[in-house]
Amino acid sequence: MNEYNQHIPSFFLGMFCSRKNISNENQPLEEFTRIAKGQPNFSVVTRSFVIHLMYAETTQVAVDHENEIILLLHGEVFNAADTNQAQFLVKQYRKHGIGFSKDINGSFAAIVIDKRNDTVAIITDRINTRKVFFSKYEGSYWLSTSLYAHPVANSNIDTVGITCYLANGAIFNNRTLFEDVRILERACVHRLSSNGLDTTEYWSYGFSNSYSDTDETKLRAELSELLVESIRARLKNKSKIFISLSAGYDSTGILGILASKLKISNVECFTYCFGVPKPGSDEYVSQEMANLLGVRHKIVNSYNGNVLDVIRQNANQGQGLANFCDETDVWNTLAPELSADRESVMFIGDMYSSTTCYKLKCKLNDLDEVLPYVGICNSLILKPYVNLINSSSGKISCQAWDEEYQSILRKIPAYQDMRDSKDFIYFDQRIPHVLTCWREFFQAPFINVCAPYLDNNILDFTMKLPVALRESKILYKRTLTEMFPDLFTFKRARTSSTVNWRKQFIRQCRDIKTHILSHGSKLDEIIPPEIILDLLEMNKSWKHSKYSPRSLPIKISQKYMNDTRIGNAIIKHFPLINVTDMLKRIMFIREFFTCAQNNNTVNRFQVSTQQLSLQK
Repeated sequence: MNEYNQHIPSFFLGMFCSRKNISNENQPLEEFTRIAKGQPNFSVVTRSFVIHLMYAETTQVAVDHENEIILLLHGEVFNAADTNQAQFLVKQYRKHGIGFSKDINGSFAAIVIDKRNDTVAIITDRINTRKVFFSKYEGSYWLSTSLYAHPVANSNIDTVGITCYLANGAIFNNRTLFEDVRILERACVHRLSSNGLDTTEYWSYGFSNSYSDTDETKLRAELSELLVESIRARLKNKSKIFISLSAGYDSTGILGILASKLKISNVECFTYCFGVPKPGSDEYVSQEMANLLGVRHKIVNSYNGNVLDVIRQNANQGQGLANFCDETDVWNTLAPELSADRESVMFIGDMYSSTTCYKLKCKLNDLDEVLPYVGICNSLILKPYVNLINSSSGKISCQAWDEEYQSILRKIPAYQDMRDSKDFIYFDQRIPHVLTCWREFFQAPFINVCAPYLDNNILDFTMKLPVALRESKILYKRTLTEMFPDLFTFKRARTSSTVNWRKQFIRQCRDIKTHILSHGSKLDEIIPPEIILDLLEMNKSWKHSKYSPRSLPIKISQKYMNDTRIGNAIIKHFPLINVTDMLKRIMFIREFFTCAQNNNTVNRFQVSTQQLSLQK
């Protein structure tokens, strides 16, 4: 392995101190050094701010020839004409002003500092694949790409964020587990002034259905070309290509485009499972498809047998935001291979929409049914646990989360067809707060991750499609099947080998209890440790297994009430969280607070040692 070419994840931490609030301009530097545990890579003074920024060596920084415009790029731009992507963006900014944001096609967050007109702006991409955290701390504004680097030691816990995570396994609407820290809104330019942020949306996601009268054959041809070009654009200067392959349509299509259309030879696929793959399973079919195209494929064990290790890995990487990642052992196993070359890339098949987040496929009759359909639930789902937690001095904030839930509903445009509403909220909430969190927090630390189906041009195309061709991704499925008929002769897998987490918690209950009792956490003031101990005992009971009568409503509705209003009501009120999932969520949050308290930015992130000179 060439350690000098090893993958280093991009990162930045910035402090923006208003000059109105300081008498000594050296004071912010001392404060930054204390919090970041290291020196900034560059400092700059504008008319309004004293700015200090720290970043990784893979974070691109460019300065114009007059030393007046500085641009920091966290991520990648796929339509850059120059090899130096940050320099390309500086040229576009000089030419078009901040309006150039709408034309950036990439996975990125960027900071623009323009000393000429005293502008500080942060630009986020369309789907927030690179999250930026924002807060005000001790009189200064802080921006970072990681909560582990952010100054949160004295921040209050956000009980709304905790309630949301317990109910949904993720935090929505740009909240975090800290009251005063927020994620910057996607597809926006955020201008920073001494009064705070002024946010302007540069692109909006919605459905015109303008392709309703277009022949489907033409649409399939256009989509086929867009898919190929999207993947081609992400291959520039890439030395090795990996695919996280499943037997679904999405990653199968990526495999076909790389191996059959673009004739890329250095492709490697991997699939993960627990135990030995069974014929017809997702892992087995994935291997057969790779063999058909002569592409190297391997199966990685998804779990090495230690529940506490998986919880710690989630806490150490998930930023208190990500849906619990069952397969953290996979990424640690693959890390040496994935990160051996910083020009490697991993393709994943995330798409603009999903058929449903629940197995029950039911008709949507009103707006209140849209959010549960994509896996966003109000506090009703927590009722059994709230009574337990709050009876023991707990402080779960159900009413406040329900108000936040209503604010998400109010975001949905007034569509006549509820399926449009479902696709909108899936894009607006679930993609940035569930899918991209997994990719950014668990995979991107080891390799560049690309989601070609979320390319700007494909999203623009999708917004014009009629709902009948978007539903269940029908046009994508027909297009990919037409492009690669041999790959789709394989029967789509219906099973996969997964871990029975309930059994794992039962078997390791003693070790987990010992850990809980020997380690305190900031969460203990909200959810006392004895609640976790009670849940561990409850988890042993048969009535909390998947064979319990408690699971009968969903099973009956799936079998006998599909596509009915009664079925809708059942899925809305009965997708109750099992005890095992609740344990995973509580313990993830508990461990995260411990990780967040132990901030050491210099050691945790591979900070660049280069100092940027801004002298004329």
